[in-house]
Amino acid sequence: MAGHVVAVAQTAPVSGTVELQKPDNKREPVVGALIEVYRMDIKTGFPSTKTDAKGQFHFAGMMMGAKYGFSVSAPGCGPKTFSDVKAGQEKLLITLIPGDGRKLTEDEARQVLAAIGIRMARPN
Repeated sequence: MAGHVVAVAQTAPVSGTVELQKPDNKREPVVGALIEVYRMDIKTGFPSTKTDAKGQFHFAGMMMGAKYGFSVSAPGCGPKTFSDVKAGQEKLLITLIPGDGRKLTEDEARQVLAAIGIRMARPN
């Protein structure tokens, strides 16, 4: 008898909300914000998504043990990166500020996310 080995990758969801912090410090959900996902430990991506009417987003099936970074953009908002995202994290809160609605390129997002990772790894 021949034995079969089946490798099953463990995955978990990631979810959260994108909010806009206005100049008067009031917050409101951002509808239609684009969340682009980049895996940081290897150069690969993940399907992007947009926030719903409540500013919420959901990803299913992110690999356990992998590190991800988000690049978030929306009309009327400044672009933002969100680093060190791991499978299983829920209720993430991403706060945007008013801006020109610019979207970071993949190279720009990866550079910012890598720089954040380097700063976080340095001892104080």
